[in-house]
Amino acid sequence: MWRIYIRRILQQNGYTFKNESIELREEHLKLFFRNDYFETVLKYYSDSLTFKRWVILISPANYTWITSDNPGFSFNYTNLKPDKTSPKINPLWTDIEYDTLLYFPLTRKYCLLIEPYKKNDDVKLNLSNDKINFKRSNVTETQIINSWTALSANEYILSSELIELAEFETFLNCT
Repeated sequence: MWRIYIRRILQQNGYTFKNESIELREEHLKLFFRNDYFETVLKYYSDSLTFKRWVILISPANYTWITSDNPGFSFNYTNLKPDKTSPKINPLWTDIEYDTLLYFPLTRKYCLLIEPYKKNDDVKLNLSNDKINFKRSNVTETQIINSWTALSANEYILSSELIELAEFETFLNCT
């Protein structure tokens, strides 16, 4: 997903190249190997994510988390549509605000949720002094997160259950 994002930026600046070009790979690798880029990205995520609550969601019985070739997604809660079912999903986590929720399916049983603290929580809490709690997810929540995971995938959806893959294949082919 980062390469697609970088390709769009470069194309807007007049560059033309194939999807897997050397230029695109070099720009992507700069995020990791150029100290100034890496420190900027690391500071952004550190500042954004360490001041949120981290929760491990446990899949309900007979359900599993799916994942994809894009390791997670985010959305800003205040950008939810009135029906609360169609957020603007950000597969790159580039717009992290106070109200952003981030989901990272870790295994078939566990999904990391990084969410804002609640109104009545102690204002001094952060990742260094708060527990990472486990919370059982319900079926509806699991299905919604799995569908958002499928929608934010780049090319591949991964699951330990063939039935789930077939359902998402049908769903994605209809959209």
